[in-house]
Amino acid sequence: MVLTADSADPPSGSKERPVANVPRLMMELDQHVARFGPDHPEAIAVAHRLAVGFWCAGELDRAIGILNEALQRIRLWTDPNDPLQFDLLGTLAEILAEQGRWERAAGIHRNIVGLSITRHGEAHPSTLAAKGDLALVLFELGHDEEAARLEDQVYSRA
Repeated sequence: MVLTADSADPPSGSKERPVANVPRLMMELDQHVARFGPDHPEAIAVAHRLAVGFWCAGELDRAIGILNEALQRIRLWTDPNDPLQFDLLGTLAEILAEQGRWERAAGIHRNIVGLSITRHGEAHPSTLAAKGDLALVLFELGHDEEAARLEDQVYSRA
């Protein structure tokens, strides 16, 4: 398996989230990589589910590692507006925000907003949701004016 999650230790679990069946997801990823290769959209989709499984299990570093690798791989074969790339970026941004890594989360959310505008336009619900997510992160960073402007854009177009 090229996409990997350092599976030597079992996931520890988290009180806030149910533990996913990580071993089953890892086996499924191995099967998809063997059948299609590590850069195939189906293998990357399974890697995304595995990353979410690790996130739910409280293994944030493993989840981030898988997401970063999946993002590198997806960029080899797809255009930036592929829905799977949006999913990977969104999950990564959520995990980083949960860790309090607001600057990096804001950068990813800005990227998502830009991609969404390109794909859907300014007034599309996906773009408005992406702007709302970015505004929340900007408020956490203390960028209140920029966050308020984004929220105004969202509310005026919603």
